[in-house]
Amino acid sequence: MDGTLLLLVPVTLIAVVGFVLTIYIGYTSRDVIAEELKAVTTVMGQPVVKETVVTDGCRGMCSDQAGDLEYMRGFMQGLSEFGKRD
Repeated sequence: MDGTLLLLVPVTLIAVVGFVLTIYIGYTSRDVIAEELKAVTTVMGQPVVKETVVTDGCRGMCSDQAGDLEYMRGFMQGLSEFGKRD
């Protein structure tokens, strides 16, 4: 034996035990799984509720872009060496 069989046997055994336990847990939990599937299908079966669209006022960023850019320029120059010399 070159060692591959020593590695293959435990891996196969763990895989088979895991598969059997998955089937067992799924079988014993079938009521819980059925209830959750029923709840999901109930929620998914409801019609979509449309949100109201804002027709007046701001729908996003409502700021002065020029003022924001000027503030950002001042902030960045304050961080740089060039801005500190002024």
